[in-house]
Amino acid sequence: HRRLARRLTVPIGRAPGPNVRAHLDAWLGALMEPGQGDASGYVAALLRDTDFKPAIRSCAPDLLEEVEGVAEGAGLPPDLVYALQLLDEEWAYRARRAAGRALDKCSSLAIVSASGPTWIDQNMDLGHYTDGFQALLRIAPHAGDPAAGVFTTAGMLGLMGVNAAGLGVCVNSLPQLPSAAHGVSSTLLHTSLTVVSSGRLTISPSAPSSPCRTLST
Repeated sequence: HRRLARRLTVPIGRAPGPNVRAHLDAWLGALMEPGQGDASGYVAALLRDTDFKPAIRSCAPDLLEEVEGVAEGAGLPPDLVYALQLLDEEWAYRARRAAGRALDKCSSLAIVSASGPTWIDQNMDLGHYTDGFQALLRIAPHAGDPAAGVFTTAGMLGLMGVNAAGLGVCVNSLPQLPSAAHGVSSTLLHTSLTVVSSGRLTISPSAPSSPCRTLST
Protein backbone atom coordinates (compact mmCIF):
# COMPACT_ATOMS: atom_id res chain seq x y z
CA HIS A 1 0.00 0.00 0.00
CA ARG A 2 3.02 2.29 0.06
CA ARG A 3 4.61 1.65 -3.31
CA LEU A 4 6.21 5.10 -3.33
CA ALA A 5 7.90 4.44 0.02
CA ARG A 6 11.47 5.07 -1.08
CA ARG A 7 10.69 8.12 -3.19
CA LEU A 8 8.71 9.67 -0.35
CA THR A 9 11.11 8.89 2.50
CA VAL A 10 14.21 10.29 0.80
CA PRO A 11 12.98 13.86 1.43
CA ILE A 12 11.63 12.76 4.83
CA GLY A 13 15.13 11.61 5.74
CA ARG A 14 16.73 14.71 4.23
CA ALA A 15 14.65 17.24 6.19
CA PRO A 16 15.57 16.00 9.70
CA GLY A 17 18.92 14.60 8.53
CA PRO A 18 20.99 16.29 11.26
CA ASN A 19 18.70 14.83 13.96
CA VAL A 20 18.89 11.37 12.43
CA ARG A 21 22.69 11.54 12.29
CA ALA A 22 22.92 12.89 15.85
CA HIS A 23 20.56 10.18 17.15
CA LEU A 24 22.59 7.51 15.39
CA ASP A 25 25.83 8.85 16.90
CA ALA A 26 24.23 8.90 20.36
CA TRP A 27 23.00 5.31 19.90
CA LEU A 28 26.46 4.13 18.86
CA GLY A 29 27.94 5.87 21.88
CA ALA A 30 25.40 4.20 24.17
CA LEU A 31 26.30 0.78 22.77
CA MET A 32 29.83 1.23 24.11
CA GLU A 33 28.64 1.94 27.66
CA PRO A 34 27.73 -1.69 28.56
CA GLY A 35 31.27 -2.74 27.64
CA GLN A 36 30.51 -3.97 24.14
CA GLY A 37 33.77 -2.50 22.89
CA ASP A 38 33.93 -0.91 19.47
CA ALA A 39 30.39 0.11 18.52
CA SER A 40 30.88 -0.28 14.76
CA GLY A 41 32.26 -3.78 15.24
CA TYR A 42 29.39 -4.66 17.57
CA VAL A 43 26.79 -3.48 15.04
CA ALA A 44 28.56 -5.44 12.29
CA ALA A 45 28.38 -8.56 14.50
CA LEU A 46 24.68 -7.91 15.24
CA LEU A 47 23.91 -7.80 11.52
CA ARG A 48 26.10 -10.83 10.80
CA ASP A 49 24.62 -12.99 13.55
CA THR A 50 20.95 -12.15 12.90
CA ASP A 51 18.87 -12.62 9.77
CA PHE A 52 15.76 -10.41 9.81
CA LYS A 53 15.95 -8.98 6.30
CA PRO A 54 14.60 -12.02 4.38
CA ALA A 55 11.35 -12.00 6.38
CA ILE A 56 11.04 -8.21 6.12
CA ARG A 57 11.58 -8.36 2.34
CA SER A 58 8.92 -11.05 2.06
CA CYS A 59 6.34 -9.62 4.49
CA ALA A 60 6.87 -5.86 4.42
CA PRO A 61 9.18 -4.83 1.57
CA ASP A 62 7.76 -1.29 1.61
CA LEU A 63 9.06 -0.78 5.13
CA LEU A 64 12.56 -1.89 4.15
CA GLU A 65 12.38 0.60 1.29
CA GLU A 66 11.39 3.29 3.77
CA VAL A 67 14.44 2.51 5.89
CA GLU A 68 16.66 2.75 2.81
CA GLY A 69 14.94 6.02 1.82
CA VAL A 70 15.56 7.56 5.25
CA ALA A 71 19.22 6.51 5.04
CA GLU A 72 19.59 7.97 1.56
CA GLY A 73 17.92 11.22 2.52
CA ALA A 74 20.03 11.60 5.66
CA GLY A 75 23.25 10.62 3.88
CA LEU A 76 23.88 7.62 6.16
CA PRO A 77 24.88 3.99 5.50
CA PRO A 78 21.71 1.93 4.99
CA ASP A 79 22.96 -0.87 7.24
CA LEU A 80 23.38 1.52 10.17
CA VAL A 81 19.87 2.95 9.78
CA TYR A 82 18.51 -0.59 9.43
CA ALA A 83 20.37 -1.65 12.60
CA LEU A 84 18.79 1.30 14.42
CA GLN A 85 15.37 -0.31 13.77
CA LEU A 86 16.43 -3.48 15.64
CA LEU A 87 15.58 -2.10 19.06
CA ASP A 88 14.27 -5.17 20.89
CA GLU A 89 16.42 -7.44 18.77
CA GLU A 90 19.62 -5.66 19.85
CA TRP A 91 18.66 -6.02 23.52
CA ALA A 92 18.03 -9.76 23.04
CA TYR A 93 21.26 -10.14 21.06
CA ARG A 94 23.22 -8.37 23.82
CA ALA A 95 21.79 -10.76 26.43
CA ARG A 96 22.58 -13.83 24.31
CA ARG A 97 26.08 -12.60 23.53
CA ALA A 98 26.93 -11.92 27.16
CA ALA A 99 24.91 -14.89 28.47
CA GLY A 100 23.43 -12.41 30.90
CA ARG A 101 20.06 -11.36 32.19
CA ALA A 102 17.81 -9.62 29.70
CA LEU A 103 17.09 -5.96 30.30
CA ASP A 104 13.84 -4.92 32.00
CA LYS A 105 11.84 -2.88 29.53
CA CYS A 106 8.53 -1.04 29.18
CA SER A 107 5.09 -1.48 30.64
CA SER A 108 1.67 -1.11 29.05
CA LEU A 109 -1.94 -1.34 30.14
CA ALA A 110 -5.44 -1.07 28.71
CA ILE A 111 -8.72 0.02 30.30
CA VAL A 112 -11.90 -1.19 28.64
CA SER A 113 -15.28 0.18 29.69
CA ALA A 114 -18.64 -1.29 28.79
CA SER A 115 -19.96 1.80 27.06
CA GLY A 116 -17.05 4.20 26.67
CA PRO A 117 -13.76 4.25 24.81
CA THR A 118 -10.83 1.93 25.36
CA TRP A 119 -7.77 3.60 26.84
CA ILE A 120 -4.23 2.39 26.32
CA ASP A 121 -1.16 3.55 28.19
CA GLN A 122 2.52 2.91 27.60
CA ASN A 123 5.82 3.89 29.14
CA MET A 124 8.67 3.45 26.67
CA ASP A 125 11.84 2.64 28.61
CA LEU A 126 14.44 3.86 26.15
CA GLY A 127 18.01 4.86 26.89
CA HIS A 128 18.99 8.44 27.66
CA TYR A 129 20.56 8.63 24.20
CA THR A 130 17.06 9.14 22.77
CA ASP A 131 16.47 12.38 24.73
CA GLY A 132 15.70 15.21 22.35
CA PHE A 133 15.12 12.89 19.40
CA GLN A 134 11.55 11.79 20.18
CA ALA A 135 8.90 12.58 17.58
CA LEU A 136 5.19 12.10 16.97
CA LEU A 137 4.33 11.50 13.32
CA ARG A 138 0.90 12.46 12.04
CA ILE A 139 0.23 10.30 8.98
CA ALA A 140 -2.55 11.46 6.67
CA PRO A 141 -5.09 8.92 5.32
CA HIS A 142 -4.13 7.53 1.94
CA ALA A 143 -5.50 4.89 -0.45
CA GLY A 144 -7.80 3.32 2.12
CA ASP A 145 -5.34 3.50 5.01
CA PRO A 146 -6.54 5.54 7.99
CA ALA A 147 -4.90 8.58 9.52
CA ALA A 148 -2.44 7.53 12.21
CA GLY A 149 -0.33 8.94 15.00
CA VAL A 150 2.98 7.14 15.43
CA PHE A 151 5.47 7.74 18.25
CA THR A 152 9.08 7.27 17.22
CA THR A 153 12.60 8.63 17.44
CA ALA A 154 14.64 10.28 14.69
CA GLY A 155 15.55 7.73 12.02
CA MET A 156 13.18 5.00 13.23
CA LEU A 157 9.97 4.25 11.35
CA GLY A 158 7.85 3.78 14.45
CA LEU A 159 7.66 2.48 18.00
CA MET A 160 3.95 2.51 18.85
CA GLY A 161 0.85 4.36 17.76
CA VAL A 162 -2.88 4.59 17.10
CA ASN A 163 -4.97 5.06 13.98
CA ALA A 164 -8.33 6.54 13.07
CA ALA A 165 -9.88 3.08 12.67
CA GLY A 166 -9.63 2.60 16.43
CA LEU A 167 -6.55 0.38 16.46
CA GLY A 168 -3.83 1.10 19.02
CA VAL A 169 -0.48 -0.66 19.20
CA CYS A 170 1.61 -0.81 22.37
CA VAL A 171 4.84 -2.73 22.75
CA ASN A 172 6.16 -4.52 25.78
CA SER A 173 9.30 -6.62 25.60
CA LEU A 174 9.04 -10.07 27.22
CA PRO A 175 12.69 -10.87 28.00
CA GLN A 176 11.77 -13.98 29.97
CA LEU A 177 10.74 -15.68 26.72
CA PRO A 178 13.15 -17.10 24.12
CA SER A 179 14.08 -14.67 21.36
CA ALA A 180 14.71 -15.37 17.69
CA ALA A 181 17.45 -14.08 15.41
CA HIS A 182 15.15 -14.02 12.37
CA GLY A 183 11.64 -12.91 11.41
CA VAL A 184 10.13 -9.44 11.04
CA SER A 185 11.76 -7.10 13.54
CA SER A 186 9.43 -5.76 16.19
CA THR A 187 9.48 -2.03 15.37
CA LEU A 188 8.66 -2.68 11.72
CA LEU A 189 5.82 -4.99 12.71
CA HIS A 190 4.40 -2.28 15.00
CA THR A 191 4.56 0.20 12.12
CA SER A 192 2.72 -2.19 9.80
CA LEU A 193 -0.04 -2.82 12.32
CA THR A 194 -0.55 0.87 13.04
CA VAL A 195 -1.14 1.86 9.43
CA VAL A 196 -3.59 -0.90 8.47
CA SER A 197 -7.19 0.24 8.14
CA SER A 198 -9.25 -2.25 10.15
CA GLY A 199 -7.02 -4.21 12.49
CA ARG A 200 -6.36 -6.73 9.75
CA LEU A 201 -3.08 -7.05 7.93
CA THR A 202 -3.24 -9.20 4.80
CA ILE A 203 0.12 -10.21 3.40
CA SER A 204 0.71 -12.02 0.13
CA PRO A 205 3.76 -14.23 0.63
CA SER A 206 6.23 -14.33 -2.23
CA ALA A 207 6.97 -18.03 -1.73
CA PRO A 208 5.27 -21.03 -0.09
CA SER A 209 7.99 -21.04 2.58
CA SER A 210 7.43 -17.36 3.43
CA PRO A 211 7.05 -16.56 7.15
CA CYS A 212 4.21 -14.14 6.33
CA ARG A 213 0.73 -14.81 7.60
CA THR A 214 -2.52 -12.86 7.84
CA LEU A 215 -2.93 -11.16 11.19
CA SER A 216 -6.36 -10.19 12.46
CA THR A 217 -7.89 -8.79 15.62
